[in-house]
Amino acid sequence: MDRSARKKGIYLSNLKATAGMSVMQITLPSEVRIPMTHGRADAAVPVVSPGEKVAVGQLIARAEGPLGVPVHSSVSGTVTGIQSLPSKLGKDDLHVIVETDGRQTPADIRPPVISGREDLIRAARDCGLVGLGGAGYPTFAKLENEGNAFEHLIINGVECEPFVTSDHINTIAYAKDVAAGAALLLRWLDIKDCFIAVQRGMEEAFPLLEESCKDLESIKPVQVSRIFPAGEETALAETLLGVRTAPGELLKDKGVLVLNVSTLIKLQQYVVTGMPLVSRTVTVDGDAVSRPMNVEVPVGTPVMDVLQFCGADMESLRKIIVGGPMTGIALPDTNFYVSKTDDAFICFSAYRAERDRETGCINCGRCIAACPQGLMPNLLFKAWRKRDEEALEKGYLSACTGCGCCSFVCPARKQISYELGLARAMFSEPGRAAMIEDAEGGRDER
Repeated sequence: MDRSARKKGIYLSNLKATAGMSVMQITLPSEVRIPMTHGRADAAVPVVSPGEKVAVGQLIARAEGPLGVPVHSSVSGTVTGIQSLPSKLGKDDLHVIVETDGRQTPADIRPPVISGREDLIRAARDCGLVGLGGAGYPTFAKLENEGNAFEHLIINGVECEPFVTSDHINTIAYAKDVAAGAALLLRWLDIKDCFIAVQRGMEEAFPLLEESCKDLESIKPVQVSRIFPAGEETALAETLLGVRTAPGELLKDKGVLVLNVSTLIKLQQYVVTGMPLVSRTVTVDGDAVSRPMNVEVPVGTPVMDVLQFCGADMESLRKIIVGGPMTGIALPDTNFYVSKTDDAFICFSAYRAERDRETGCINCGRCIAACPQGLMPNLLFKAWRKRDEEALEKGYLSACTGCGCCSFVCPARKQISYELGLARAMFSEPGRAAMIEDAEGGRDER
């Protein structure tokens, strides 16, 4: 089954060198530093102490707050410290430091018993699951949807960013888990139908999904256009269901649940094995990498270890992007640790600083033509630089998804998407925009 995406957006070169490669297990690091904050989840509170022995999958931090999820050890070994370290967004986060023993001894774990909706939601929280597509919203909170019933489920395997293939590779490796996980959600959340969406052109995954879902009438694998950002959840909902959201309106208000495919796989595997989220698949690619690949990485692994395992040339390395080049963030250095939301590290040997020098707006309208949300990014950009909150509100700033299309097509090389991200941060979280604006590493824009 083939579906066409909305016409607005841009076409990008895929550059997916790792699309046909199986997942490799990374060499176990000598030490992991596991963050207590992942994505948009509330920070977890450590329940272990220095000197304590831990096993793979053992609880090391309890959930705290309405969006809290627990954190589990990704290795077996000894806790050597609990330390506040810089995060990728410039603030300090607490980390539990574990010296590995090389054995990867599993904890005494048992699969959860699922006999109803609340059991499934509790399992998603106990797993420590957050969205693995990059946004990092706690999965259990997505499933709750209090006061509303879900009618439709979309499993998002559409990786429209260049380079990144971790979702695609996971779909190939675990197509049966995708089908089983979708059936699990349909049953216990009482959802009537499901689409499993993959990008047209990434052909290996689609026939495997069709085979896995052939006896499941309510679950339909579909292919969508390569136009970027076809994988953005509101774009998918409009493409597959004809559902459109107004500014400030959420898909759950329309009865639509969208989950990333790798998130679904981890949930299904937790239900079967009881092993919580302790590792994730990461794409490592770019012209500074001699062996591009997808690797399974324990949470808390040093980024430097990941890059060196994939043959990154540290001498020529000039820029590291976490996530895809359109919506990812640039790291100021390699002194960070893999979190649950890191789906890719894209490494470049040269940065187009001179070529990307900003010039004056010529009112060409390319950003308007490219915007998938139908906004006028040029006017929002000018309003932000004037700090005109009223104009930003009238221009529906809240509908901006930060996809980066406007910056990509701008001949004046203006960092429109990045600055509109600062605007959204300023008006939703006072003070956060200043923190981001002052940080050395910001959102990568083309």
